[in-house]
Amino acid sequence: IVEGNGSSTSRGTVTLGAGNNSNIVIANNEIRAANNDTLRRPANGIFSNNSNNSNITIGGVIARPGGNNIYDFTFTAINITNSGNGFNIGSSSNNADGNTVYQRGVSSTQLRGITVSAGNNHIISRNSIGGSAPDRSGSALITTTTTTTCFTGILMNATLATGYQVSNNVVGNIFANSAGSDHSFVGIDIPSGSVSGTISSNTIGGGINAYDTIRCNGDSKGIRQAGAGTVTISNNIVSNITNQSIQNDFLAGIEGSAGNTTISNNLVRDIVQISTTNSSTAFACVGIQSTSTGNNNVTNNIVNRIVNLSNTASVPAVGISHSSGANTIIARNRVMNVSARGTTNPLTLGIVSTSGTPFISNNQIIIGDSSSATAIVQGVRVEGTATTTIFNNSIFVNARGNSANHSYGLLRTSTATIDFRNNIVYNKRTNLGAGRNFAVGSTSATGVSGSNINYNLLVVNDTAFIAELPAAVNNGWTALNSLYTTTYNTNWAERTSVVAAEALFTDTLVGNLGIAATNPEAWYANGKGIRIIGQTGDFNNASGVRSGAINTGSVDIGSVEFTPTSLPPIAFADKVPAANDSTQFFFGSRMIAKANWGALGSLPSSVDARYYSGVNPANTIGGTTFMNAYWDMQATGGSGFDYALTLMQDSAVLGTVITPANLGIARYLGTATNWTRFNPTTVSNITGFMLANTTNANALGIYTGTNALVNPLPVKLIALNAIAKNNDAILSWTTASELNNKGFDVERSLDGRNFEKVSFVKGAGNSNRNVIYKYNDAQIFNKAQVFYYRLKQVDFDGKFEYSQIIRVSKNAEKANSIVVYPNPFSTEYQVSFQANNEGIAILETVDLQGKVVANKTVSIQAGINAIPVTEVENLKAGVYFVRLTVNGETQVMKLVKN
Repeated sequence: IVEGNGSSTSRGTVTLGAGNNSNIVIANNEIRAANNDTLRRPANGIFSNNSNNSNITIGGVIARPGGNNIYDFTFTAINITNSGNGFNIGSSSNNADGNTVYQRGVSSTQLRGITVSAGNNHIISRNSIGGSAPDRSGSALITTTTTTTCFTGILMNATLATGYQVSNNVVGNIFANSAGSDHSFVGIDIPSGSVSGTISSNTIGGGINAYDTIRCNGDSKGIRQAGAGTVTISNNIVSNITNQSIQNDFLAGIEGSAGNTTISNNLVRDIVQISTTNSSTAFACVGIQSTSTGNNNVTNNIVNRIVNLSNTASVPAVGISHSSGANTIIARNRVMNVSARGTTNPLTLGIVSTSGTPFISNNQIIIGDSSSATAIVQGVRVEGTATTTIFNNSIFVNARGNSANHSYGLLRTSTATIDFRNNIVYNKRTNLGAGRNFAVGSTSATGVSGSNINYNLLVVNDTAFIAELPAAVNNGWTALNSLYTTTYNTNWAERTSVVAAEALFTDTLVGNLGIAATNPEAWYANGKGIRIIGQTGDFNNASGVRSGAINTGSVDIGSVEFTPTSLPPIAFADKVPAANDSTQFFFGSRMIAKANWGALGSLPSSVDARYYSGVNPANTIGGTTFMNAYWDMQATGGSGFDYALTLMQDSAVLGTVITPANLGIARYLGTATNWTRFNPTTVSNITGFMLANTTNANALGIYTGTNALVNPLPVKLIALNAIAKNNDAILSWTTASELNNKGFDVERSLDGRNFEKVSFVKGAGNSNRNVIYKYNDAQIFNKAQVFYYRLKQVDFDGKFEYSQIIRVSKNAEKANSIVVYPNPFSTEYQVSFQANNEGIAILETVDLQGKVVANKTVSIQAGINAIPVTEVENLKAGVYFVRLTVNGETQVMKLVKN
């Protein structure tokens, strides 16, 4: 027990003075006022003022586990000035105790728990500061001053000090009752100098005990870094700080105002400003504030419940505030429950940038409070004039309003250049007054059209009010499109009534704005973002999860990368199919596809279109180039129709396509790697569409874009038949698709081995529909009774491929066997056959129990016929039979569905 009653601030009850003190342990002591009298307090408990003092331990070590109890002082419990190196204040071991600092009774002087003013490589760890008992319990540590900082838990006021560690300390149960203009309370403070080190795993305010709170009256900070050094502030808890000021005072959980500061992995919560007279909009309560001109990182913090309870002025409440820094990164933070409840339109801001050029990415921001109905609510606010980069954030604006005030996911209040891409802005705020609830807005018209607002998902209550660009100009989707004069609008927009927040996000109640991958709403974000060079991280990972190049895939909009496990929602079709008309398919306000219907055949009664963005099409051939997206368009009913197809071209999903100007639309034919390309295709980088300028498409299915100039497959021959009629051999064949097809050499043989060319039949060149060919080998049976035929299909570039060999006899003047293709099939198949006469054909699909599961009756012509069967996509995988009845004659063939 060491007692003292000295009043000098340059001495202590225990003093390390002029000698070269080193290797000293001060542990397991009671250091207090003389006679344990609170009226006879010393200025300092432990004091050191010699620069040669080094390797001093003040607190517990493993051999002597007890720390010191230091209480009832008038200036500083542990005061280290002009010290040497290597002070260990507290305990660096889990097996030993640090020091406890507390105060009995009310102090009228400025108090500090621990001060270190010089030296290097100091460790301040596992100390307890506050309250009126060793465990910080009892009444609060109360101090009152009028001119200076009222209370500082740990002060690092060192000059040219480096290598310090402040960790695992607890500061709580404090009432700093300042009436002056300086700071009332600072938990851990670096006010000046070139101090460099770490502040980690400390708890300021919100300990596990109910009494661990902070009350203050003036400007206050949980942790402040204002020195010129390089400081890391990480893994701290700063919470339960209430400012009861009656002046224009400021409250911050963590502040970095100088040097190079990294603020990461901290929990800042329950920062509350209760001011009844504050009338300045320049003062606020803020979770984390970064105002340094150096290189600053504010990453992976949780900021929860930042509340301004002022009821007399528009004092703002801010989750994260930034100014000045040219290279500040604000990333992977979660900001939620920020509210300002004043009666004169207070600002409620998630993240605000007042100057500098910050990089704001992968944050999750939930903003809004139903109890602050008149507040001006903004997810991200940009006030500076320099370029501000805002990528891959998820912003959710909630609750309600009750005035003419608007709310915004993003608001620019200056002429700053905004680079705003890959963000989810979900504004669900409702308003009982005249206020509108926008996704984005700008108070200035300057630079609006040139601002980069692209590849975002904008969800609002009313798509007639998506944006306010500039002030008082309400932009719906059409008006928003007009701002993009040199390219097309790549944003996606939808109403909150269509995309529910609870279905899109993981859990809005706890602030988790991840994506619910099992719900169809996930497709509003999946694969719809553009890759950004060097940005491969998301909210959960600092790097390595997002695509860094277009050819490695698109990225997801919002703060997280994910993989959906549901089907995409069916796109909205503006019309039912009608001859010589068009049907447009919309998803997220963008037209993703369009079918211009021809006049042939029977049109479908409806078409369901699903857009798989960010997903490579399956069953592609190695070495070919495909978009990182595909369209699945399935028709109900219809046959023999034709149409021209337009698909959306989006740079986000170019995939391995190297030359967008060469893009063409390719359709999957249903088996193996059977794709065929529509030619020609027109591509526009201005409108963002690729159009197949043809009506030779006659079936729907799966599509993608490719810049392969040749067909991914050769010409697909699905039937080759020959019949004898009189003395002629009549050949007929059908192709399902053609690209680059010059034509067919018809070759004939007497023995099936030695063939000669007898004719050439010109090909269609390029086709995506069934094409039927015929050749009549006249009077051939005057030479022999049996012949063999084959086709040599020849491309324009000289490449060729032979068909199967078929046999024809003069005595076989009847229909050939049916051909079913493809077999096995996935979604549809077709039947080709030869008929001797016109008539009726009945085509039935029969299961193993003999039940007819699909049927159709069609008129046929003499010669070859091809009947598509498209009503079987919903059949279960298994074995079936095709039963074809032509003019009373029935043939059956086995069929397999994959």
